[in-house]
Amino acid sequence: MKLISLRLQNFRNYEDYIFEPDGLTIIVGPNGIGKTNILEAIRFLSLFKSFRAKRQADLARWGQDYFRLEASYQYQPPKEKKIEVYQDKTQKIGKLNGVKKNLAEMVGELKTVLFAPDDLLIIRGAPALRRRWLDMTLAQKNKKYLRNLVRYYQVMRHRNQVVIRVATHISQKGELDFWDEQLLALGKNIREQREVMIGEFNQHLGAEYKKISGKNQKLFVKTKFKKFDKEHLAESFLADLKLGSTTLGPHHDDLIFALNGRDIGAFGSRGEYRSVILALKIVEANFLSSGDDRPVVLLDDIMSELDENRRHRLFK
Repeated sequence: MKLISLRLQNFRNYEDYIFEPDGLTIIVGPNGIGKTNILEAIRFLSLFKSFRAKRQADLARWGQDYFRLEASYQYQPPKEKKIEVYQDKTQKIGKLNGVKKNLAEMVGELKTVLFAPDDLLIIRGAPALRRRWLDMTLAQKNKKYLRNLVRYYQVMRHRNQVVIRVATHISQKGELDFWDEQLLALGKNIREQREVMIGEFNQHLGAEYKKISGKNQKLFVKTKFKKFDKEHLAESFLADLKLGSTTLGPHHDDLIFALNGRDIGAFGSRGEYRSVILALKIVEANFLSSGDDRPVVLLDDIMSELDENRRHRLFK
């Protein structure tokens, strides 16, 4: 994919700005002028979520109650598409080639890979950050995965409500059967897609890590998934009652990045973190590619995190 133009209206510090990159583009300037805001806008049009703001309301320019983003890009050149989103305090509207679409169905139309300094937390941060990376990557690749994921969380919220009612003797335990059946089916599909993705990554991660680090070490990702079936869900019922939530399932999944069998999230050096995350992002870009159609790669102030060898490998 090749980004042709990006228009930002009332987004962050931009009142109305058109950005027209030309292939490999480096954005330079003093701190605070909005370099990262441009990358944030591109990424937003890929996932319709900010990788920086916790509150979507913070994305609108100061004093404004809405923002609009629009991008034109090539895919399978010379084909072109236009994607846009409008958001105010009450609604978020997406369009693809001028036609209104459900935002969930537009995720991944413009595929992106983001490499930012905070990505080191994928390796050594909380499990939720690794699940988020899994979900954002798979959602761009597989629309069915995103539909199942959204539905899974909807079903889980309903199940949690029933769990609370059972705990307070308002409802009977049997009312959980309907939600358990749906949760297990959706969870199975989510798990299968996650395992397939990790399997594909593991075929290439080691080779990329060796190119970057120059070390003959084995890098692979191990899944830390607890069994999720009817029997184990039933066994977790007492814990569910105590906490008023669902304590078992894909929403508790985790990953371990292992270097020669050692969990580098717990024992790795900062240099190893850098090499691993760079290898991961290169494999991610290949994973999201289709033939010669590759995702847009966004690099946010990463030069401070990479030495000369790693920079060379990345740009290559």
